[in-house]
Amino acid sequence: PEAITCLGTAYREGWYGLVKSEKKAAKIFKRAVELGEVDAMTNLGAAYYNGEGVKQDWKKAKRLHRMAADRGCATGQCNVGEICEVKEGDISEARKWYALSAAQELARLRRHVENEVPEAISFLGCAYRRGYFGLVKSDKKAAKIWKRAVELGDVEAMVQLGAAYYLGRGVKLDWKKAKRLHRMAADRGSAVGQKNNEVPEAIAFLGRAYRHGDFGLVKSDKKAAKIFKRAVELGDVDAMVSLGAAYYLGQGVKLDWKKAKRLHRMAANRGSAMAQCNVGEICEVKEGDISEARKWYALSAAQGFK
Repeated sequence: PEAITCLGTAYREGWYGLVKSEKKAAKIFKRAVELGEVDAMTNLGAAYYNGEGVKQDWKKAKRLHRMAADRGCATGQCNVGEICEVKEGDISEARKWYALSAAQELARLRRHVENEVPEAISFLGCAYRRGYFGLVKSDKKAAKIWKRAVELGDVEAMVQLGAAYYLGRGVKLDWKKAKRLHRMAADRGSAVGQKNNEVPEAIAFLGRAYRHGDFGLVKSDKKAAKIFKRAVELGDVDAMVSLGAAYYLGQGVKLDWKKAKRLHRMAANRGSAMAQCNVGEICEVKEGDISEARKWYALSAAQGFK
């Protein structure tokens, strides 16, 4: 059943060179549901909810998500809650389902924490930082938890705790401790920790952090583009793709699809499947060269680009 669900997902997304087809995906999900596959229930439920490959029917969607929810699926529980809230206007019932979903995810996370899984401890810190799973937001608790994860060698926790010290968030502001933690992360290969050491991958990562407003940074497309330019100069392929996208969409720079194509082509020639796909899109959409576009799409698909 799980393999059938995976095939349905592949058709829905157009993965592995398959022709994207929501109808085929829905048909395949139906078979997996008949075999009792829980993920297929939520996937088919989403298809009915959005009218993707099937006629839109939120009642069928709710029934499918409820089937998954009753089998302990946190995603199904959350989706039932959304339907109760958005389609039925039953806020009280929705909250019950949201609470079930959050409690289950939190319980699963805590089991990993109890087993001293560093990544889980680090994520629990993030959960307190953001107020996930109904937890009361607390920078102090987050910092305390990250300290334990750092003791266990978790690189993400080093980055997060370093940011906390740098910003004075949940701990007393201490740039020296922040630098020490980021250096620890850098020595273990973290891009964020390396950001001040002219490591191309790290610079590109910092650009993405500015673009999305991650790690407490103020979101800025202009800063992101400027940083991507430096990473491109240092030969970072992901930065070529990111800066190409910025020029294509006019995010932080003046819109210029020719520059976008040039950057994506640079990355494509270095083996980036995403860039190959993007070059194909520019050939098709901007230049009307379907034949050339197909060549690039085929190159991208051959690498398994989703």
